[in-house]
Amino acid sequence: MSRLPAPMRGFRLAACGWRGDLRGVLLGVLALLLVGSAGACGEVDGESSAFPGTTVYESSTGEYQFNLLEPPWRRVLLSSETIFVVPPMIATLLPTESDALYSLHIYRHTTDAASALQADAPARSGSVSTQGPSQVAASGGSTGVEMSWAEDSATFHRDAYINIPTAGISYRMHFSAATALADDSMISQMIVSFRPGSKISGGK
Repeated sequence: MSRLPAPMRGFRLAACGWRGDLRGVLLGVLALLLVGSAGACGEVDGESSAFPGTTVYESSTGEYQFNLLEPPWRRVLLSSETIFVVPPMIATLLPTESDALYSLHIYRHTTDAASALQADAPARSGSVSTQGPSQVAASGGSTGVEMSWAEDSATFHRDAYINIPTAGISYRMHFSAATALADDSMISQMIVSFRPGSKISGGK
């Protein structure tokens, strides 16, 4: 079986300067946005949601949606997919994955979440450490499974496989960064907000 995509391969975070405190800064931004309104671009999910101040992203197929802080997360349109990155500077005009501090790819599976995670297991066989799998209870009644793993000593991943119950499919949220992601609350918020989109649920 071919190796899973590793979008952050070769990515390294500087050990000194403000980047070393990036995680704390991002969590601080998350806390501020959760207690007040945000000036994010796009459709902002406000007081009626469990994720105030965040932007709702829905896939072009309408099969799924989730909430994210935008910024620092930015969408990048590639020829084959839409990915999400946190650029090294918020003001970056054209962010790329090559220098991103965090990245997110989303993949569609025609099986349930547990089966998809198991099918991907051979690609993680060379990992230096793993944590999980553990159960996920996402929004809109969606369930799934997730695990965190390190490709090497400086390339970390977190995969969440979420079922879209009535469609018989699942989606894999593949996060990558140069810092451990298992206990990252910003990533956890994005995972638990993943839910069926308007095509399936008929709602926001």
